[in-house]
Amino acid sequence: MSTAKHMKGPWGLCFHLQSEQNDKKCSCGYRGSVWTSDGNHIICEMGESLDPQTGELWHEPLPRDEQIKLAHLIAAAPDLLEALKSAVEWIEEECEIVIGSAEEHCLNDYCAAIAKAEGGAK
Repeated sequence: MSTAKHMKGPWGLCFHLQSEQNDKKCSCGYRGSVWTSDGNHIICEMGESLDPQTGELWHEPLPRDEQIKLAHLIAAAPDLLEALKSAVEWIEEECEIVIGSAEEHCLNDYCAAIAKAEGGAK
């Protein structure tokens, strides 16, 4: 497997993305972001993408409830990656891998997802 290094989790959501209620009760207009655990780096910002030259939208943004759901998924990424690595380790140690078995298919799927997360596959 890849030895790619990622910004350590857990990642967190800004106030706006923690819930639809938080988002609705804030009137600042900020669309929210996902942050690293140290709070010093933004993983991603949610919302619109504006053309820096014209100020116009580059594309139509997703509905706000979808943005919030995606932010939760993005914030969970480090935990999901570690859980998947643990599952691979367990399968490799505890299961008899038979070609064509469910365990082999799961292992292949898990390894492909880990490689994708670490930049090793598309």
